[in-house]
Order: sequence, then C-alpha cells, then structure tokens
Amino acid sequence: MSSGLSYQLLKKRVSALQHEEDPVLRRKYYDVHANYPEIMTGLEEAIIRFARGLRSLRDRQVLDSVALLLKTYKTEQSGLIYEHVGSDPIVNSLGRDLKTFLEGHRKLDQDQRFLKTGEIVNCLEVLLADIEYHTAETDQESYLRFITRSRPDLAKPASANLIV
Repeated sequence: MSSGLSYQLLKKRVSALQHEEDPVLRRKYYDVHANYPEIMTGLEEAIIRFARGLRSLRDRQVLDSVALLLKTYKTEQSGLIYEHVGSDPIVNSLGRDLKTFLEGHRKLDQDQRFLKTGEIVNCLEVLLADIEYHTAETDQESYLRFITRSRPDLAKPASANLIV
C-alpha cells in the first residue's frame, strides 16, 4: 500500500512538473513536495475525509476553500490577523478542517516540525496549483476523484456496525 501511494504521488508530481510553464512555480512545487511531503499528504487526507461524508462536494468548492485559506495566511504574513470566509458553508467548513490540520503543525512538538507562516503559504500555493491543474478538465470532480483513488483506504465510507 505504501509503495503504491508513493508511486501515485511521484507520478502526480512528474505530471504536474511537466505541464508547468513557470520555472519559479515549478521549483516551488518541487521544493514543497520534497521538504513537506507529510503536510501535503495531510492536507489531501483532510480533504478526502471531508469528502467522504459529503457526496455533494465539488472541485470548485475545494479550490475556493484552499484559496480563502491561502488568502488568510497571506494576510497573517503581512501582520494582520483576519480570517477570510466565503458565502458557501461547505467551503468554510472544509477550510476550518484544513486550518485545524495546519495549526496542529504550528505547535512546537518533539515528533513534528514547526511550520512557519511562509511555509504554510508555499504548501497552500502548491496545493492550489495542483487543484487548478486537475480542474482544467470539464469534470467537476476530477481532483477529488484523483486523490480518493490514490488513497482508497481513506476514501471508503465508514461502515456501520450492526449488532443482530
């Protein structure tokens, strides 16, 4: 399972790098995936878990949620604390889940790296570019389908245990 996941992530990374025209963004994409694989994987896992309980979630909502979260962290980077929110409650709820994950990695812990705001911004910019790459297709769920296929262990819904 682990080798299959690594292969899928490597395949995705190579594909995105081949299609990226901007050398600065290409370098950022490479650096973020090389230096913060646990953050990128954790963000995708949070999206998968959120989507598992909500069949109506679309790529556009994921894109909007990440874009608003990115805007929030860029505002924080400039010295202001302000949380950007959208009009869609699904977008806001997913954003809260992603922010909770990221804030968990900002705490000083011995078993994990401390994330600075600039590092979070870089991770979110790469995630946003990845989502935009997948949403260039006409399908409304191409990004969600891709990440759930790469992590079938997380994508399957929790089965209800019935006692008879």
